[in-house]
Amino acid sequence: MENQPTPATLAAYREEFGPDYYSFRSGDLEGFVLNSSLIAAPEKAPAEADRQEAWLKAELAKPRAAWTICILIPNSPAAFIPR
Repeated sequence: MENQPTPATLAAYREEFGPDYYSFRSGDLEGFVLNSSLIAAPEKAPAEADRQEAWLKAELAKPRAAWTICILIPNSPAAFIPR
């Protein structure tokens, strides 16, 4: 199966599982989880890829105390097919 996200597959994934990119905190760690499919193959969903990149840049630009930042890029199922 091709792992290229489209607006339709992203919408189906988000409806079934929730956000495909997000941030979290645990103590002094701030983590960012990104949709790797939007990074590797943005051709079929360029607006979504741009939105994820703009979100990450805005998040990283926010002032922070001395936190550790971790960016996680799992291989998410962009070509999600709902049941």
